[in-house]
Amino acid sequence: MPEPKPQARHIPFTSSRIQSMKWDGRRSDIRYDSHPKAPGSGFGIRIYPTGRKSYVLQYRAKERVGGSGVLLKTVRSKVHLKVLGNVETMSLSTAREIGLKLIQEVEIGIDPSEDRSLEGITLSEFLPIYLEVKRQEGWTKKYLYDLQRRVVNYLLPLFGDRPLTAIKRSQYHQVYLGISSGEKSISGRPAPVEANRLHANLGNIFKVAEIKGAIPEGYSYPTRLVKKKRENPRKRYLSDPELKRLYRALEDEPQSHALSIVQILCHQGMRKRELLELSWPDVHLDRVSGRECEPPHIFVGTTKNGDKMFSVLSPQTIQIFQHLASQRTSDEVVFPSPVIKGESVKDIRPQWKRIRAEADLGDFTLHDLRHCVGTWLGRLEKTELVISRTLNHRVKSVTEQYSLIPNETKEEAIKELADWLQAQVGPPILIGM
Repeated sequence: MPEPKPQARHIPFTSSRIQSMKWDGRRSDIRYDSHPKAPGSGFGIRIYPTGRKSYVLQYRAKERVGGSGVLLKTVRSKVHLKVLGNVETMSLSTAREIGLKLIQEVEIGIDPSEDRSLEGITLSEFLPIYLEVKRQEGWTKKYLYDLQRRVVNYLLPLFGDRPLTAIKRSQYHQVYLGISSGEKSISGRPAPVEANRLHANLGNIFKVAEIKGAIPEGYSYPTRLVKKKRENPRKRYLSDPELKRLYRALEDEPQSHALSIVQILCHQGMRKRELLELSWPDVHLDRVSGRECEPPHIFVGTTKNGDKMFSVLSPQTIQIFQHLASQRTSDEVVFPSPVIKGESVKDIRPQWKRIRAEADLGDFTLHDLRHCVGTWLGRLEKTELVISRTLNHRVKSVTEQYSLIPNETKEEAIKELADWLQAQVGPPILIGM
């Protein structure tokens, strides 16, 4: 076979011809293999000014037509050049095999240029990546803690060392049903709410995995087709005798954050997380004319629409915060962690269990105090709108979205509630702190 001209762009590759190739001065000097064993017309060698040579594959990506999972079309505008390896360290036959495999992938809609470093990643390996994505999205530490807790407790023992694509729907379904029924729940009691939260968490893990390229595009998540259990909302409120027993138990509470936190929750009806993570810059104990929220208040965050939320304070709650301020050891967090300097206390579960047991309140939770505040405001003949806005409930309808009330109306409601509480159990307890 005669030696091809040096300027020829398509030549049948042999080892000796590849060895004799020299850079021809062009910015992109690529020679293409026309040998019958070549995996395709786009397989070739790129020669660099330094003399280095690399096997390359030029191809046009394909994409699915509409929502079809079968029909593909070549994307003319997407011409890719993928480097397969260095000529010095890879044989011609190996390069042709790799090129053929990649061309076969292109034919079924897989783009070799996409980052596939996460392919085959296990659930345990992907969890830190997912948590970092959620952190960057602005989710709270409490949300991330609960998410990680659920995955670690319920999914990692069974699926942790499996690639994401090896998590079977039938096996996940058994886990979901077991949590719902209580057979596999940590508490040993039926936990449909916990099961539904885990269901949402796992579905979102797979959504992020698809975005990151850890699973194929259009992959059927294990959460698909699994019907969520109906949640029966708790309807647990304190009776008047239980309220009195609670405050008697608080009088015996030793020095801890729990004494202040429980009383503030009784007066304000805040979410526990909002109070535990509270910072002093968000506490405003004075009245300022012209301020967005003129009455004394706590700034508790913003809605998804960016609207600010305030919890207007009663004189009794102001008294508690003033007492806390006189003894504070941090200029930032209101309830500092005894373990991690500069961080807020994570929870008061042990203290609350002790208080709850002493007051004989059964399974009553701190979040149930929020329900109590709504109930007590109803007893004081406050309208649903006033109660909803005072407690910063999430808006459920377009009508509620545009039904605003002045902060002074919230203040009036909170003051009436505080006076009613004081008539029931006396003034705030400020001792033992």
